[in-house]
Amino acid sequence: MVSSSLQPSEIKPFRILGWLKACLATVFGIGFLPKMPGTFGSAATLIPLYFLTANTHTIMLGVAIASFLLGLWAVPTLEKRWGNDPPRVVIDEVLGMSLTLASPIIPHTGGWIMVAFMLFRLFDITKPFPINYINAKQGAFFVLIDDVIAAFYALLVLHLAWLTYQLFFILP
Repeated sequence: MVSSSLQPSEIKPFRILGWLKACLATVFGIGFLPKMPGTFGSAATLIPLYFLTANTHTIMLGVAIASFLLGLWAVPTLEKRWGNDPPRVVIDEVLGMSLTLASPIIPHTGGWIMVAFMLFRLFDITKPFPINYINAKQGAFFVLIDDVIAAFYALLVLHLAWLTYQLFFILP
């Protein structure tokens, strides 16, 4: 007789895979923080910058690509368990923050990194159009893409600030 239920030897890989997806999507538990998990998830993206001395823009782009792909893989499972766009999932904040830091134009100095962080969080929290429209949709792609757009808004303002800085403080 063939049983339709899973055998004990088949359950363990599913549990391990689910645990791995939860670890990645919550950025190793940051998403479980009781207050501001998105802000802490974004801040976690800044940690590697203190250890890197070269190719930081390229590495941040790599982090963004990896976050996007891992998010597409992990988030659907967690949305089934925790609902649409659960606050515990902060891999999307890592994606957005790393995209913001991937600009080769903006220097990775303390002041510019803090401005980048604040701008990304501003757009991620306030969700101006079309972020608010996309955020209302269900699915892993939309969980991730609203943070990509927030990163592009942050980059736009950041580049305008950098251009203004160059025009008024460097060139004269």
